[in-house]
Formats: sequence, C-alpha cells, structure tokens
Amino acid sequence: YSVVNEDLFQLSSTHSRKTILTAVLKRLEDTSHELWECLAEGSLELRRLSNLYLLLLKHRLLREFITEVLLEERLRFRDTVARAEINNFFERKYLQVPEVAAWSEATLKKSKNNILTICTDAGLLTVAAKGSFLIVSQFVPLTLRNLLVRSGHEILLPLLLDQRSG
Repeated sequence: YSVVNEDLFQLSSTHSRKTILTAVLKRLEDTSHELWECLAEGSLELRRLSNLYLLLLKHRLLREFITEVLLEERLRFRDTVARAEINNFFERKYLQVPEVAAWSEATLKKSKNNILTICTDAGLLTVAAKGSFLIVSQFVPLTLRNLLVRSGHEILLPLLLDQRSG
C-alpha cells in the first residue's frame, strides 16, 4: 500500500503504519456510500462526527465511557470532568468486565489514552485545566443526523453530545 510506503499517517515505523491502516480499513467496512461522502467531502465538523459515529458502532467501551462519564456529568449540570472520574470509570470496568480485567496495565492505560484522544479529536472534550476536561456539546450536522435516523442509529445522537437530542 502506498499509504504505508509514503507515510501518509506520519508515523515513524512501518509496523505502526500497517496497524493504523488495518484499523482504518476495518472501520470503513460496510460503510454506506452516503457516509463515505460525509467522510471525504464534508466539513471538518461533519468528518469529525462521522468518524466518531463509525467508532461508536464498533467500540462498546467508548459508548460506555461517553454514557457513564460525559453524559452523567452533564446530568449533574457539570461541564467539566476530572481525570479522577475518568480513572474511576476504567477501574470500575476493570472490576466489572472480565475482558477488561484480562488486560495488562499497559493495555488499560493505552485504551484510556485512546478514548481520551478520540473524544478530544471529535471535539467532545478539550483540556480545561491540569487534571480536568471541558465537555463540549456538538451541533450534529443535519446530513449526519438524517443518516443516523435512516440507519436506525438515532440512539447514538446523545453519544455525539448533540445539543438537539435528549
């Protein structure tokens, strides 16, 4: 693949490039033509939230993190989340979910960092102060909102922190 050879992901190792390429290709499996258009031609906001939608479809821990941490903080009328709350979520999952309990400490840390990166890249979180994040509501573009409804995935709109849902 030229993606790997030309370093389109700007990663130093070939192994990392291949790993990321595999993840991207897996994420794009079974993606509708309309969603492809959102990802390829949409505004930055539409691309960010479309990518998050794809991740939410495949990653239970991400769905649970947004539900149990970000939405719960919002229900408490808080617009920030402390790193301690994030750590508590992962500790609970470690104790409650056998698959997570089987992970090494390094895998757990990597998963936590990946979820925070996903939420930050999607615009759901921004760094507020040392040890905390600001939770940022989104205006899901009508194109993506309608696509989720037609696909039967409108239940995911609150997980995109859509201001018009819930």
